Amino acid sequence: MVSFTFLSITTVIYAVLFLLGTIGNVLVITVIYKHKEMRSSTNYFLVNLSLADLLVLLICMPVSLSEMYLGEYFPFGRIMCEFISFIFSSAFLSPSVFH
Repeated sequence: MVSFTFLSITTVIYAVLFLLGTIGNVLVITVIYKHKEMRSSTNYFLVNLSLADLLVLLICMPVSLSEMYLGEYFPFGRIMCEFISFIFSSAFLSPSVFH
């Protein structure tokens, strides 16, 4: 079993990363979308990386944190388990493979 101190510190770190990551990635996407002069192939690559990072932040991080609290028990079902594995794999592979 994981100690309460470790879980508390990890939860705070996850929350800070979740908040800052979400805000930062949404800002990158918004700036490139709003300013036409920012639309270049390099910046489209950055948008793709931001979208992949958002997928990890919004889908994989909460599940990862819940796994730390729940241990071996996975309450989200088999379909969600496979979906999360797919999202996790595609979020890391798609930015490098498709551009």
